[in-house]
Amino acid sequence: MNNFTTDLLPFFIHHWQLSIAFLVVLGVWIGFELKYTFNGVARLSANEATMVINREDPVILDVRDFNNFSNGHIQGAMNIPIVDLPQGNAKLEQHRDRKILLICQQGMQSGQAAQILHKQGFKNLVILKGGMQQWVADGMPIVKGSK
Repeated sequence: MNNFTTDLLPFFIHHWQLSIAFLVVLGVWIGFELKYTFNGVARLSANEATMVINREDPVILDVRDFNNFSNGHIQGAMNIPIVDLPQGNAKLEQHRDRKILLICQQGMQSGQAAQILHKQGFKNLVILKGGMQQWVADGMPIVKGSK
């Protein structure tokens, strides 16, 4: 352990550009984690989301564009692209008091969608961590086509 700590500083000095890039990426990653942790919107794994779907019957809101949605989505998901959320949506408005599971491609746009919906008064929001990419990687079922 002592060799590691004594070699660390010379490494950072010799590879300062790589070290700065690493610290920037680390800072951004920590920032996103803190943002999601403290904004009150839970991020669920695919298994946790499945339990919520089975037990609580949430509205499954896929915020990807129509093409990505039709290439594969969770059974029963409603598709409202994120670009259409700021204008509000009558389809979604009728579910204001239900839990809403937000889904995007990789889990990043769902956070933006949660902020938009929170400003519109939706309070019971959860996010699928890793989005559809993680859902598929975990071997969870999808359906293809538009409803």
